Amino acid sequence: MLQGDRDEVTVEHSLAVVAALPEARLAVQPGTHTLPLERPELVSSLILSFLRGADPAPDWNAVTG
Repeated sequence: MLQGDRDEVTVEHSLAVVAALPEARLAVQPGTHTLPLERPELVSSLILSFLRGADPAPDWNAVTG
């Protein structure tokens, strides 16, 4: 699940959804509301790392570096 910290949905709600889904992950990007539009390279990187089953940290550092 991807979310900006300024989205309508609260981070607490997203945490509850992620806790209910066995393979779920949550990425919250600070300072944004329209994450896919503002940071498409980050969104792509996180989605690809999830699909590969990889730890998102290496991709995160490469994108946000």
